[in-house]
Amino acid sequence: MFSAVLMIICSSFTVLADPTKDIIGKWKIDQASIEGVAKSIINATKKSNPDKAQQLEEHIDILNQMLESMEFEYKADNTYEIQTPQGPQQGRWLFSADGTQLTVTRDGKPDRKDSVLEISPNKLKLINTERGDTTLFIRF
Repeated sequence: MFSAVLMIICSSFTVLADPTKDIIGKWKIDQASIEGVAKSIINATKKSNPDKAQQLEEHIDILNQMLESMEFEYKADNTYEIQTPQGPQQGRWLFSADGTQLTVTRDGKPDRKDSVLEISPNKLKLINTERGDTTLFIRF
């Protein structure tokens, strides 16, 4: 009886995972997030290039397929690589001390600080601060 109570008490404490360990590996955008990400990309593109946004809207199926094919790899040396149809993109990543923000450094662009809603060994859910959309990534 005592050991059962002890197990219940011990299991009620949650050990916080280390997000820097959970993020290492390969990720894809979850199917349920594809449509929302595509719409956010189109809306963001409208601000800088309305003609290109119109083309994206006309070919939304191709945009969705491109998003589905993208692979994101976060490496232990705090670098990342994204495999896109246009070729690989690389940069650096870093979590805030409290693990609530993921800063992404990219060549030729300002750093982006995404809000981390969830991170586990199999799920990564972020709010993209540039587009304002929420994206769920799954490990593959």
